[in-house]
Amino acid sequence: METDEQAIESFTLRMREQGFQGLVNEVVLRDLCSGCGACSAVCPRNVIEFGRDGLPVMKGSAKCITCGLCAIHCPRSFMYTEEIESRLFRGEKDELGYHVQIIAARAVDPEVVGRAQDGGVVSAILKYAFEKKRIDGAIVCKADESFIGSPFLARSWEEARQASKSKYNLSPNLVALRWARQEKLESVALVGLPCHLAAFRKLEFGGLKSLTQRVALLVGIFCSENFCEKMVTTFLPERGVDPKTITKLNIKGNFKVQAGSQFVEIPLPEMKSVINPGCLACRDFTAEFADVSVGAVGAADGWCTVIARTQRGEEILNALVKDGILETARPTKPKTLRRMSRSKRYRGNLKLFDLMRKESALPFRSAEVPVEEEGGEG
Repeated sequence: METDEQAIESFTLRMREQGFQGLVNEVVLRDLCSGCGACSAVCPRNVIEFGRDGLPVMKGSAKCITCGLCAIHCPRSFMYTEEIESRLFRGEKDELGYHVQIIAARAVDPEVVGRAQDGGVVSAILKYAFEKKRIDGAIVCKADESFIGSPFLARSWEEARQASKSKYNLSPNLVALRWARQEKLESVALVGLPCHLAAFRKLEFGGLKSLTQRVALLVGIFCSENFCEKMVTTFLPERGVDPKTITKLNIKGNFKVQAGSQFVEIPLPEMKSVINPGCLACRDFTAEFADVSVGAVGAADGWCTVIARTQRGEEILNALVKDGILETARPTKPKTLRRMSRSKRYRGNLKLFDLMRKESALPFRSAEVPVEEEGGEG
């Protein structure tokens, strides 16, 4: 049986022969793509774009030079998880990943809270970082008039605030790394889902310094799954929701839609037809590769659970608390947070094992099927 290193070397050689078609065969057609944007960010010819389904395609009649970088740097092809974690983190790892501090928090500024998804912590971090000149740019996901998110490079807090609130379609945020390089920004915050941050850490570990060296802070968002664009364009309109009136989408027990004065609540099992298939292979609920991770699960209504994972993340979180920008409390439902994290890891491992049973060459040596633990609220 070949080692991990041999499997990766073999994969790399194949991708240098197959180019973009190798990415399609190995990742997209196996329903592994998360639409993170890394493939487009590393393409030396800039010929990879994203279709309406959020998946990568070649631009028009563009020609691939078969360098293989798109597949080699894709986080769903292989991942140096242990090596990356040993460089980034200290302490012990549990079902929430590595962490040095876990609190509940919310922004004090009522203007920030009023525009935010829950407690406004991500917005507070970005506002503070811009005002203190710790960053001169932020990569975020900004919604259009139909509440479909796409990558956005904010150059000020005034621009970043326009991206408040969660979007639930695939957004290839990492393409904005190329924009930050083109604009010669020096210190950028990257806000993303677990897939975005895993992709970034792989790029960072793999040595693409021109794309990664300017990123000063990684802010992760909890994510159970994401949805195809047809969730907004077809699924919700069929249920009487005009996408142009949507003001907020949220997942708390059910999928909740606020559209003007209309409120629609949809049981998550009914959303299966619009879940991005690649999300089902993801095992990371709490954005474990972030400097600081933020989500509503585990905290009271109007608050966020905040997980500082690195020294950089702990430092900025402590500064926000010290300066009175965040108020803090204890998480109210820590068991729920851990249960959801275990559940997503279990689901992802099941999909990977199913793929490995069909195609033993897939390099998912780290997949482990845990014993699924049951537990109630708390």
